[in-house]
Amino acid sequence: MNPAAVLTPVTGLEYWARLEPDRFAVVEDDREFSFGELAELVRKTAGFLASAGVVPGDVVAMSLRNSLEALTLPLAAAYLGAQISPISFRLRPRELSPMLARARPRVLVYGEDAADVLHGSEVPDETLLLAREELRAGVGAHGPLASRSALVSPSEPYTLMWTSGTGGAPKAVCGSLGARMNWVLGIGQVYRVSSADGYLAAMPMMHSAGLTFALAHTFFGARIHLLPRFEVEEVWGMLHRGEVTAGLFVPTMLQLMLAADPDPARKLPALRSVIMAGSRLRPELHARLLERFPGRLYNYYGSTESPSMTVLLPHEQADHGDSVGRPFLGVQLTVRNSRPVEGYVEPLGEIFAHNPFAMDGYLSPAGEGSPDERGWLRTGDLGWLDDDGYLHVVGRQSEVIISGGMNVSLPEVESVVGAHPSVMDVTVLGLADPVWGEAAAAVVVLASEVDQGDALADLDAYCRSELADYKRPRHWRLVDEIPRTASGKPHLPDLRMLFSSRDLEG
Repeated sequence: MNPAAVLTPVTGLEYWARLEPDRFAVVEDDREFSFGELAELVRKTAGFLASAGVVPGDVVAMSLRNSLEALTLPLAAAYLGAQISPISFRLRPRELSPMLARARPRVLVYGEDAADVLHGSEVPDETLLLAREELRAGVGAHGPLASRSALVSPSEPYTLMWTSGTGGAPKAVCGSLGARMNWVLGIGQVYRVSSADGYLAAMPMMHSAGLTFALAHTFFGARIHLLPRFEVEEVWGMLHRGEVTAGLFVPTMLQLMLAADPDPARKLPALRSVIMAGSRLRPELHARLLERFPGRLYNYYGSTESPSMTVLLPHEQADHGDSVGRPFLGVQLTVRNSRPVEGYVEPLGEIFAHNPFAMDGYLSPAGEGSPDERGWLRTGDLGWLDDDGYLHVVGRQSEVIISGGMNVSLPEVESVVGAHPSVMDVTVLGLADPVWGEAAAAVVVLASEVDQGDALADLDAYCRSELADYKRPRHWRLVDEIPRTASGKPHLPDLRMLFSSRDLEG
């Protein structure tokens, strides 16, 4: 195969570096880098990694906040034919050690957030640990790599991503160059990315979507504004000044933004795309977002294993806001094994996707979770497709519990609790219960003006009026913030720790 015929993540960067080398490509803090400078930096990063022993097929891991290095490392890995593996800097040694043992990265670049955890973890002998400052110094003293990208076939491995681990240990998801580039090109087409755009990289790039949206905007010549920490006032300042045209967010981010600046009369001169993914969107939050960002809101449904399966476009939001949209460019969806479930008008079934962006499979055991021989991937989610082709997702199959012998949909309970005016955020999980077998448990963040004293009694009374008795939460916790993963999904291990066995027995 002719190597020039294969698109890689650095193809777009090389193009813009030749066409407009002096135009700004990246903004980090107060520093600006042109496309020419970024391309040179990526080649020097690749040269430095090669001198450290990275060869085609090796894993290059990074545990970094959004930064210049978090953008240059995936691009440099493409030059070397290596796999890029972003790893959360929020992990603990007991979580990180088995991940490193499975991935066995040749190099792991880390930031200050991950330093203590890494030094307390078991690191494979062959892994070179590099602090971000060490990488920066090494790259600065190194010459650029002269060769073209070593990735010459769409079937070659390029990404080793990790699932959120919402219900337990993260899984290692292997993805090909072709799958990632299909997604990059799809993002450009569906969201109409151009060289006139300024993209706000607020979504952590350790997350699959955060990484890919940043790569896509670089590929199409947009300017990237790197945000290492999500600071609401900083984001609003950039929006009001017209510095960014698009951004990817999870609902929690947008909820915090609305709390800080809810006035729809304040103009956003350049903003055209507010793209949302991650956890479920409550109807009341959706209504507020449509008011604050009229004609700009997109949302989609996807997973690490099967990204960007749907998209709900701005003009579809008002009439189809209870769905996650129709299939994304190139994606086919089907729902199998449907059955009636109390509380839903439509029968619920298992969602399967035929997706050009989907994973090849999990790292180990070999073949587990891979698409079947016809390319269909089982998502593990329940939902239905309506007559107009819009997908409605109600949650994971595991989110249906049996309480007192009756099926209970946890998303239904969560929707009811979240509709109460005193609730700012909520997640509902299922817990073992000595009386009911399983029972719903609600973790709630109250609105700032609500008195906590009578809040739980009010919420329980409300649920008694809105839900059958076997569905209402039997256990409650009030928290300042719901523990979530980088993708905005509730982190079940941390949530379960809020409920001790003694509390449940009582």
